[in-house]
Amino acid sequence: MIALLTSPMKMMLIPGVVFYLIITFFLFRPAANAYFSQKG
Repeated sequence: MIALLTSPMKMMLIPGVVFYLIITFFLFRPAANAYFSQKG
């Protein structure tokens, strides 16, 4: 988040932030948690 304060081109950070939010959304869904917690 420091990048938002120090970056001269804040618009270039938006795609990275959106991509990060999409990935974290899918990784923390209940279905993903069930998949990763399966005992092999």
